[in-house]
Amino acid sequence: MNGFGKRAIWRAGSLRMADRRKPGAGKGVPVRGENRRGAEEARSGRRAALVIAGTALLWVGATFIGASLGLSQRMLALFDLLALGGFLWAFWMIYNIWRTRQNNEGR
Repeated sequence: MNGFGKRAIWRAGSLRMADRRKPGAGKGVPVRGENRRGAEEARSGRRAALVIAGTALLWVGATFIGASLGLSQRMLALFDLLALGGFLWAFWMIYNIWRTRQNNEGR
């Protein structure tokens, strides 16, 4: 052996040679402690972003389709109120993420 044995570290992906042979090595690593909280915050942030994007797309689509079908102003206002509710829900989600982060930092 030239000093590189089975435990040699590979630069690509920093996996040991023995781990490199395992199918799915380096994937699905369990997250513990601080990383778990960070992963939960990231997941919540992505969910809030999807709510914002989905609400915006549905709102624009509903407005366009409603105008092309000649729906009344009352119906268009209903779509606007539903979109407002979606945006307020996303704002509430973001506020909860911020509050959780503040509690985790000890403030």
